[in-house]
Amino acid sequence: MSLLSPESLSVFISPSELVALRWRGWRPQIAEKISRPLTPAPEKAWAGAARAFAELLRESPAGRRVRVILSSHFVHYELQPWRADLNDSAEELAIARLAFAQIYAEAAADWQVCLSDEAPGRSKLAAAVDSELLASLEEAATASHNRLLAIQPYLAAAANYWQPGLDRKQARWLVVHEAGRLTLALAENKQWRWIRSLRIGPNWAAELPELLDNESLLAGRDETPTAQALIFAPAHPELALPAGSRWSFRSLQPAPRRNFSPLTDGRFAFALLG
Repeated sequence: MSLLSPESLSVFISPSELVALRWRGWRPQIAEKISRPLTPAPEKAWAGAARAFAELLRESPAGRRVRVILSSHFVHYELQPWRADLNDSAEELAIARLAFAQIYAEAAADWQVCLSDEAPGRSKLAAAVDSELLASLEEAATASHNRLLAIQPYLAAAANYWQPGLDRKQARWLVVHEAGRLTLALAENKQWRWIRSLRIGPNWAAELPELLDNESLLAGRDETPTAQALIFAPAHPELALPAGSRWSFRSLQPAPRRNFSPLTDGRFAFALLG
């Protein structure tokens, strides 16, 4: 790798697939698209993905900058309400860890928790990931002499990417799809109001109005006669969304660019977020 042509990797890992984009140049362009199907490991859901990530880095030249996006299958989410009585980020993290422990008991003892960066007075998204998974990704980068710049939950990466559509006073749901799972987050007045991740079946798109109606009830927001939802389902670029309900759906697709078409390369959009 020449210093005149820096390279980086954006990698999305899930239980069923690893997808990656190799970027080249000071104004990065996609130089290679990589997709590897995976079989979920029996010992830990993320073990196969971690091994595939390590293999990918071993096969790559050293010195690359690497960003990783974690499937929501590997992440637990909670909404952390604003509390004026907390003094600093350490206390906020302690409260978030306690919340996960109350829900998941001993399973949460080995999770690493992070919080979204929000303005004072706003709720935060809390994400928890198995510390062993994070350590394995960091070890793979170190062993291959690459630099791991960031590890992001899929929902956080999608929310950052599509922020202009969410940063409004009007309430909007962000629905983030991947194989076997939907993650739903409600944003209003520039802050998060609700978050939940659900396992889904193959008919999830047809069931979306009912599913969102149920989530709205749980979130205490069923009074709205019409509601908007932004759907990011990169593996389904021509997704048919149901009509005839109170829901207004908008399908989100990244813009075409050199070596990337949302119509034919949709599965690589998972890594494009990084």
